[in-house]
Amino acid sequence: MCTAGAATRPCGPWSARQVLAHCAAALVRIVEDRLEEGVFLPEANARDVAEREHWPVPRILDELECGLTEAGPVIAAHDDGRLDAVALGNHIDARPTAHFHGDAATLIRICSGRPLVRTRYDLTGATEQELLIHR
Repeated sequence: MCTAGAATRPCGPWSARQVLAHCAAALVRIVEDRLEEGVFLPEANARDVAEREHWPVPRILDELECGLTEAGPVIAAHDDGRLDAVALGNHIDARPTAHFHGDAATLIRICSGRPLVRTRYDLTGATEQELLIHR
């Protein structure tokens, strides 16, 4: 995932193509229920990106489109929220800058459309609806 403050590229050591490959792989893993232990650790993410290194860009974009189209309902069906972070990561990698000041649990609740009860936060540059991942 992109990290703030990366020295040479806006997405750390990864190119934009590699970020797209990472997002596509993560979402398709969810759709295909390939969620073995450690699947989203940095080493596994790097393997997924390396596997797509020689793919033409249109193939990566096709996979990303499939993941973006089909992963939302699968993620939403997990009431335990264990896939919310993946949805959030993919959503953030693809957005213009917005600023959120609050705790992580509240941000995940906003992005996943879960109820906000007794939460305090400040959001600028986007609305709650714009951060909602699954409509």
